[in-house]
Amino acid sequence: MKSASLFASVNYAKNWKVLALITGLILATTLTSCSTTPTATPDAMQQGDAMKGDAMKGDAMKDKGGAMKGDAMKDKGDAMKGDAMKGVAATIKSGTFVRGEHATRGGAKIVTKNGRSFLQLDSAFKTSSQGPDLVVILHRSGNVIGSTQAPNYALKSGDYVVLSRLKKFSGAQTYAIPANINLANYRSAAIWCRKFNATFGAAALG
Repeated sequence: MKSASLFASVNYAKNWKVLALITGLILATTLTSCSTTPTATPDAMQQGDAMKGDAMKGDAMKDKGGAMKGDAMKDKGDAMKGDAMKGVAATIKSGTFVRGEHATRGGAKIVTKNGRSFLQLDSAFKTSSQGPDLVVILHRSGNVIGSTQAPNYALKSGDYVVLSRLKKFSGAQTYAIPANINLANYRSAAIWCRKFNATFGAAALG
């Protein structure tokens, strides 16, 4: 019995040493792993925060720049749109020519553009080339041919205002109307032979 107890004590002592050895190896391995794990230093953390701040600042500047570019393009588009609208001619009065002493046809209209007024004859306009001194006039009457006598439909002084000599016998053409002319007082446009006081044709403007 005494020999068995001694043998058990020896085995116990050996097992304890083995266990202690294993425990020491595990502890050493754990310490080694901890020592090799990178630790963020204060300088590294500060540098990371700075980089993150720069990235956020860059995004903010990019967004602001994009917004400013968008606003600039919108303003430019609005300006172009405003200029286009400003340049469009607005029609005030219009009418169609009827025959007087000679066949006359086509359309006439008064337009305003950039604060000025114009009489425009359209592309369908055509009158006789037989007149030696044809002029374009505005007349007070709304029925020039009906209120005058054939065959020449002569006009009375003071009932009309001369705008210009007729530029051509057919086709589109434009005549400036002086600013001192009150358009409310004139209701027709006419082609008039000044030399012989003959109205070739007239268009009531309404």
